[in-house]
Amino acid sequence: MNHFPVNAAPSGSDYMFVLVMVNLSGNMALIGGARQEPILLLLLTLLALRFIILRQKVTENFLSVTYAFILLLLLQAVFLPFFNIITSAGFLVKILIAALTIISVQAFRIAFVRVMVWITMTSLIFHVPNILGYLSEFQIYELFRPIARIVNAHQPHEDIERINILVHNFMTAELSIRNSSVFWEPGAFSGYLILAIILLATIQNDLPRKWINRWCVILVIGVLSTLSTTGYLSLPFALFAFRIIALGKEGISSRSTISIIAFFTFLIPLSLYSWQFDFIGNKILELYERAIYQDAGWQLSRFGALLFDWEYIQERPLFGWSQSNELQYSLHPDLDSYATGNGLTGFIRQYGIAGLSIFIIAAWAGLALSPLSSIWIISLIIIQLNGEFFLNYPLYLCLAFLGSEKGFRHHQAEILTPRENTTTLVRDTRLGATS
Repeated sequence: MNHFPVNAAPSGSDYMFVLVMVNLSGNMALIGGARQEPILLLLLTLLALRFIILRQKVTENFLSVTYAFILLLLLQAVFLPFFNIITSAGFLVKILIAALTIISVQAFRIAFVRVMVWITMTSLIFHVPNILGYLSEFQIYELFRPIARIVNAHQPHEDIERINILVHNFMTAELSIRNSSVFWEPGAFSGYLILAIILLATIQNDLPRKWINRWCVILVIGVLSTLSTTGYLSLPFALFAFRIIALGKEGISSRSTISIIAFFTFLIPLSLYSWQFDFIGNKILELYERAIYQDAGWQLSRFGALLFDWEYIQERPLFGWSQSNELQYSLHPDLDSYATGNGLTGFIRQYGIAGLSIFIIAAWAGLALSPLSSIWIISLIIIQLNGEFFLNYPLYLCLAFLGSEKGFRHHQAEILTPRENTTTLVRDTRLGATS
């Protein structure tokens, strides 16, 4: 088995940049209000300086994907009634942050997975006492309200309030039993955890099995703590990605066929049991009915957003409407709230079929897996996008630049070397035994 050599492990600064980028993809303490733009520009500046200082090379993947998105923005400028330069520049900044992060960070997938493990463990430090307090009718998050006022990132929403203390975001009222970690809601945390699990599956042959198992258990616990509908529905498929990727390398045999049949057979009773949970069965039915009858806030639900976005997609299917609020919601000027709840069709509404195709094709190529494995992984990514607007943030955009990642199959001749054992690897302080 090929193991990741010591000199190719992520450095401390690699982890730091990935941690910041992850927080800039969902921590309202950093992206709430007017904070997002200057922090994004600062991060882009630091990444650019790092790129220059470390004398990184511009990759073909970086140029092709970046030019493709720039061309898309130029076509929008030509075909849209008017063009918001500032909004488009903001999207381009996120594209560049994603690209430079992948290029400058050694073994991005290892760094990202480990950062998500750290974030999950930190979240449990706050979430477990919060659950115990909830059961005893003691609101522990009230103790942190003074810190939240300093951070000034809590967001009142009807009868639910988010109390953000930078390193954790407490949900209040009936949502307090759900773990959102540092992100805007539990569903966002779940989506990033599922992404971490499937990316961990893609590097399962590059790390010691005990690390893979340990990290996977922590990430699964994180998903379970979110009580996220999409997270729970996606988790079995994300875990089965480990087997699918192994099958892609081994080839289909009678044994592998049996494992696939057993997996889908197991899903039947699991699905029937899971449907009984309020946050799965009842929630899905509620969202569906709200969309069909167009009740108040119907466009905020995932099913309602499909209907809402479809009107815009029909009008401009190829290049979309951009992220300009004046344009992307122009067909519904009388709605009180323009926000919608489907990140997949929402991105198509903004950047058309062309924008989504650039992302999917680039991610497919960057994964460099067998067709079966790539279909499985891309399908899981699309399911996550169906739930949240992840493509509005740098983290998911990084997937389009995996072809520029250092340390894996794109540079196997230089970096990956066969090893008889993992003694040296385990002693590496950057990946060490405490992982």
